[in-house]
Amino acid sequence: MSFYVSSNQMIEYSKPFSQHHRATVFNGKPQYNEIISEEASGRNIKRLANTHEARGEVLVMVSASHKVRDLSRKIVCKHLEQRVRLYETEFQPS
Repeated sequence: MSFYVSSNQMIEYSKPFSQHHRATVFNGKPQYNEIISEEASGRNIKRLANTHEARGEVLVMVSASHKVRDLSRKIVCKHLEQRVRLYETEFQPS
């Protein structure tokens, strides 16, 4: 999981967190097209040697403004053949 935050506080560009370091907080605004395209490509998936692995799906979860949701839909539609799916959750701005 990746979380992007814009903050006036100086923090590292990326910082892993959670018990198993499977989530990362990034400083700044996300480049949605680059992120989704990279995940859809599967280049960053660690593979075991000498095994045959079936390609899984990529799930993009969005809880954001209408503008970000619209952009996410547009990008995900480009990657449907790569088994990328979009799930939108309720957005409650603070």
